[in-house]
Amino acid sequence: MPTSSLFLSHAPADADTATLLLQWLQTQGIDVHLDAHAAPATAVCLVLLSPHWLLSATAWTPVSSLRQAGHPVWVLVSPEVPHQATDSRSRSRHAELALALSAHPAVAWLHESDWLWSCAAPGQPIDWQTLLLHLQRGDAPAPTPAHAEQRRLQALCWGLQSRAAGLAAQQAVQHRPDVALALAAAAADVADTVPARQALLTSLGQCPGLQRILHLHPAGRPVGALAFSPDGDWLVSIDTRADSRDTRPTHLSFVHLGDMRVRETSQTRAGMITALAWGRPWLALAAQGGIHWLRWNETEQRFGARKPSALSETAVPRWLSWSGPNGPGGEDWLAWGSADGILGLIRPQDSRGSETRLRYAGRPDALQGLAWLSGQQLLTVERNEVFVRPMPDLEPATSLAKVEQVFRLWSHNGHWLLSCKRQGRYGVLRGHFGQAKSFEVMPLESCFEAADFSLEVGESQWLVCPLEPPRPSTHGLAWGTRPALFQTLLRPEAGQPTALAVDVLRHRAATGDVRQGHVMLWELGARHPLLQPTLPASTVSQCLTCEDATLVWIDAQGDVHLGDTDVAHTRQHIRVNGFSAVRMLTLDNANALLLLGPRGDAVAIDRAGQLHDSVLWPAPLTPGTLGLVACASAVARSATIDGQGMMRLLDGPPHAWEQVAEWHVAGQVLAVALSPYGDQIYALIAEGFIRVARWQAGGDGDLPEWALVLRSNKPGPILADEQGGLLVADGCDVYWLPPAGSEDAAVVLRDHPAPVLHLAATPDMLLCVTCRDAASKDEVLHLWSRTGQSLGRLALADKVATLLTSREGRSAWLHTVTGALWRLPLDIDHWADTARHLAGRPLSPQERQAHGLVEA
Repeated sequence: MPTSSLFLSHAPADADTATLLLQWLQTQGIDVHLDAHAAPATAVCLVLLSPHWLLSATAWTPVSSLRQAGHPVWVLVSPEVPHQATDSRSRSRHAELALALSAHPAVAWLHESDWLWSCAAPGQPIDWQTLLLHLQRGDAPAPTPAHAEQRRLQALCWGLQSRAAGLAAQQAVQHRPDVALALAAAAADVADTVPARQALLTSLGQCPGLQRILHLHPAGRPVGALAFSPDGDWLVSIDTRADSRDTRPTHLSFVHLGDMRVRETSQTRAGMITALAWGRPWLALAAQGGIHWLRWNETEQRFGARKPSALSETAVPRWLSWSGPNGPGGEDWLAWGSADGILGLIRPQDSRGSETRLRYAGRPDALQGLAWLSGQQLLTVERNEVFVRPMPDLEPATSLAKVEQVFRLWSHNGHWLLSCKRQGRYGVLRGHFGQAKSFEVMPLESCFEAADFSLEVGESQWLVCPLEPPRPSTHGLAWGTRPALFQTLLRPEAGQPTALAVDVLRHRAATGDVRQGHVMLWELGARHPLLQPTLPASTVSQCLTCEDATLVWIDAQGDVHLGDTDVAHTRQHIRVNGFSAVRMLTLDNANALLLLGPRGDAVAIDRAGQLHDSVLWPAPLTPGTLGLVACASAVARSATIDGQGMMRLLDGPPHAWEQVAEWHVAGQVLAVALSPYGDQIYALIAEGFIRVARWQAGGDGDLPEWALVLRSNKPGPILADEQGGLLVADGCDVYWLPPAGSEDAAVVLRDHPAPVLHLAATPDMLLCVTCRDAASKDEVLHLWSRTGQSLGRLALADKVATLLTSREGRSAWLHTVTGALWRLPLDIDHWADTARHLAGRPLSPQERQAHGLVEA
């Protein structure tokens, strides 16, 4: 039977889609009713099916009544749930719908009803024409109950797999970062669920500065030594025997750090490599009885070797150090030393070098480390005493300091550090060329090695690495300016890092794994891997996002730039003739921009880029009321508060405001916000206590529709989101208050470590910026689901001036006080790609099976 009228049932949260559907149906001559009692006897009941509708307490009642009265009931699935689940986001939507459907009282009937799909695949437009065809013919495709049940079980399976894998990844973060990253990425590939997002944020933030995990050696083979090339282009890694029963040959792997590709992996017949050092251009590899030489051949694009240099048959070099081009005779010499006290000098062209037996030769601690300080000085550590020796004679040796126990010697360009135990305390003896300068205590209780990236220029930048399995109460691999502020890069549960290599000039380090055979590459002091620098410091003074995926910012010269929210490249440049803006607002679906000056003056910019400098307000703005101007995002409407407490609602374009209503507000107004359509006005008011109040545009009298007193009595930011709700910061808590007439429950976000400074929202996430803790000035970004579940947090390198999100919810923008702009992608697929890149590998089929990740 052809359909000429219908009753449309939808949840309040789906009002935007329902409005589009209603308008389109009316243009096709179909009479649409939103009141079930007004629907004629021939009307079809059309349900806009979504998780919101299924969870609504009242949506099913009128549909059930019409169904019992004999009306045909069709189900139109919301466009948020595409028919084809082709990615993690669409699978998540299917899983949410299936979970809500399984608990609905009419689940059996809904499975057997006629379902129409709004769109076929993610990103495709709604197929209105197919819907109209079915409405005009009076029929609809009806999947069999078995097919509907299979789809529901498949969606449930996706959701359960993703949740289980996400939880397993969170548990693996501390002891297996590579597995945690790969597992979190796999969980996100299955479905976009809260545990999957939690696992991704936790694993990505757990190892700050991690650039890549390189899987270079077989599992069970410890990494024996690492070295960066002097130009920073290469990293070499060698493995070592796990125990005396391991007779496998030593593997060398060369990684080009430009593209992170392993260019060459080979086995050496030299036996076990005991030490390596990379000079210009030779890489020296030490083994018992000889030194082997390798260099990069640009023509053949491979590493070539020359004849090794012989040493004493029993000599086992433990330490290597290059002199640089200013060595004896103006040549580059390699110094080598063995633990039993043999010290030697050699060049790549030498078939055999010189050797010297030190004073305590033959004892196991006769030599404990060596390093070139300059072309004419060599630093040695012998039986817990530090000496400097002249070249080339090595005598007389000058004693610099004595310690109780030696751990490791590190040097760079004449600066040297000896990690040791002295006077019963663990610490670092610092020196420069032939002088021991100071002893700095470290909060450690076991042997360790340390490097300082500052080179005594400014504040120290320590990297501390344990030399034995760390205790749970101590740091693993740690980085920081001073011990009290050390940042743990690798937790103790992850095991002992081995074979530390440091690239001081590029702030990089590499550590090996004692169990898994992989190498972790670190970029020290780097930002969170998800944060993307977009515009440099001193560039942006004001910033906002518009409804049409447009990012608007004001540069240091006061000019306005419009660009895409994904790239922030200037698409349109508008000069404002020297106008100095302290606030920028957008309204009417980005058809107008409003710039407020420091004296209360204002200019407006329309869609075509035309300036209107005659913005007139019913009451003049003052410097004290500039922050009390709010604009509606979807219509041309604004609200202002003057110094006498009069709140005015204004309609029209900015250059021709007309007053719609006014209220007198008792108390001092601290902030004001407008709902997207300007029908609800929110104000934060101080009146001996702090309260937030809401007025309805058509309400009577000065009293608000409702008010909420803040428990903390501390003013915080407020934000009207695109769903018409309100976000209110109450000290360390955040409330999401649903819009008027909504059946949604309020959400409370608790457990922030410090008062909330900034707020933002997307259709499925809430974002808050706070300090790291009550005593810190460092800021962190907290991410929450719309249901109040914590997704995780990101450490920020700078203080935030403005926090923004794009309307579609795929990006967040952080404008910092330094004038820089950072982008944070909120797309879980991007998070998964980043985690997969850092992990360096996907999950193996065996790992997928072990964690229950099978095809639904």
